[in-house]
Amino acid sequence: MDPTLEEVIDFVRDFSGWRNKKIDKYTLLEEDLHITGDDGVELLEEAEKVFGISFETEEENFRSLFSL
Repeated sequence: MDPTLEEVIDFVRDFSGWRNKKIDKYTLLEEDLHITGDDGVELLEEAEKVFGISFETEEENFRSLFSL
């Protein structure tokens, strides 16, 4: 079952610590929440665990998929 937008927003809010900041489908991780570099990698790794998904394929890993 795919996560809902609200579940993803709650995850990002918890991960980032921005509990009182408005986060919606237009919020940019880097520009608005300042999640970059290693923090961005950690967010993706944690999202894989929390949502039971994988960003990696046989051809690419998430660093190359997301230009990290």
